[in-house]
Amino acid sequence: MSTLAETYAMQVGVTLEKPTIQESFYPLPHPIEKSILIHGFGGAIVNGNQATFAAKIFDYFSEVVALLKPVVEPLGYKLFQIGGPGEPGINGIDHLMGRTSILQCTYLVKHCALLIGNDSLWAHERGAFGGELVVVYGPTSEPHFPYWRNDPKTRLIESHRFGNRPSFASQENPKTINVIRPEQIANSALELLGQPPTTRNSYYIGPIYNQSIVEIVPNVVVDPRMQIGVPIIRMDLLHNEENLLKNLQLRKCSVIINREINLDALKPFKPNVASMRIEIDQISPEWIKKARRLGIQLAFMAVEKDEEKVKKMRLDYYDACQFDRFVPPTIEDFKKGVKDYTQKDLDPAVKLEDLTFRVNKVILSDGKVYLSRAHWAANVPNTSTDNTGKVIGSDLFFEEVAHYYIYQS
Repeated sequence: MSTLAETYAMQVGVTLEKPTIQESFYPLPHPIEKSILIHGFGGAIVNGNQATFAAKIFDYFSEVVALLKPVVEPLGYKLFQIGGPGEPGINGIDHLMGRTSILQCTYLVKHCALLIGNDSLWAHERGAFGGELVVVYGPTSEPHFPYWRNDPKTRLIESHRFGNRPSFASQENPKTINVIRPEQIANSALELLGQPPTTRNSYYIGPIYNQSIVEIVPNVVVDPRMQIGVPIIRMDLLHNEENLLKNLQLRKCSVIINREINLDALKPFKPNVASMRIEIDQISPEWIKKARRLGIQLAFMAVEKDEEKVKKMRLDYYDACQFDRFVPPTIEDFKKGVKDYTQKDLDPAVKLEDLTFRVNKVILSDGKVYLSRAHWAANVPNTSTDNTGKVIGSDLFFEEVAHYYIYQS
């Protein structure tokens, strides 16, 4: 099978020869020969920061950086992210997006110690220059490999794609590139740098792991100077209308409720209610109709487990709202997720309590930070600096599994 470069050459009727690539000096604030570049975008920018080839973007480069930095920085290396203006930044890395011209970026790609990235112009240029290169592939495959490259210095990592062939689609759901494990990328980079591999063994990354979410149990009124975006007030965990209103007086919040609240008291704070999720099981249709007249963005959910009762509820609430049924994930769902992610069953010898998890969703309660609802229920606050903790082997813990990155160190 011909490569993509060979196909292009045939179509335009030219001889395929190694290209001459121009460059222009860029004053990087670190020795270029001790600089590691990461490129983590796909295609061009549209509508602000959306990618035209989002399926190429590996969403967990921040985890790769977290694995590499403790090893490479003591050796004098520094990590930089390259790319165009508007491309989202990777956590824990210096950003050069939009600060270089194409020729300046080419200079960096040519002279750096290592380039890590996806299928892009920069990967092909680095291949032509013959330097150390790690590339990850999800929707694309062998025809897109750098045609010119130094094989001993090149590591090409393909997704298992759930056993399917590459889609070559610009958008995928689920994204096949995201089942490449962060340690696969980090270990390839460390090998090229002559360093031993990390011991990380990833089991699962939830589909909304990257979302930063702060939840507030309303036993506390959070200082308005605290930069937490739009938090979620968990009235379903503790029904305290006084603290609900105090928090809404200070900032815009979303709210989750499972009991009726005083809508007349809430009305003055309506501009600060970003949205409200209503678990309808113990709430009357008449109250829901009144809530809808407030003009707040509402979502409706039922947590009832009995399917026959849910069917009756759909009739009882027909004139008030249409609702979804929330079926919480369980430990068994996590094990199915492990098989999808790793393409093998979870080893029965693995004890869930021995695994580590990281999360970007936290719960604020009584002046403490908790990493999951299960940790909050067990009164086990967070003591880490990077939102990592030990897995709790209960279904309550795994109800929030979509937010977790679970691994073994």
